[in-house]
Amino acid sequence: MSYYVHQVPGRLRIKSPSIKNNQREAVVVENLLREMEGIKSTSVSTLTGSVVVNYDSRMVTDHTIIARLTDLGHFNPAQAKTNDEYIQGAFSTAGEIVWKALFGSFVDVALAGTPISFVSVLI
Repeated sequence: MSYYVHQVPGRLRIKSPSIKNNQREAVVVENLLREMEGIKSTSVSTLTGSVVVNYDSRMVTDHTIIARLTDLGHFNPAQAKTNDEYIQGAFSTAGEIVWKALFGSFVDVALAGTPISFVSVLI
């Protein structure tokens, strides 16, 4: 699992491997965030490793929240994917799958009945 971050003013979502399937760390993070001034609510999921923070952007910034999580080892901005990067990666993977399926089908039809038709099985 990689780190993920998405923010809009007043709302921040991060995903962290330190929280996924780790109830103890999830409680630590939730308590840490609740102690910060300007935090309205938090929601932590150990199933996904996701933390959603609703905050008053006049009192605290997303950068401050991320810095606090980073300082305590629950987030690594250098390894984090943004929403755009996450979507781009998903589309890229889907494109590769479609390309391989189409190309494999084409090769299968083109080589059918020839002595090297076994090659289509490998694609």
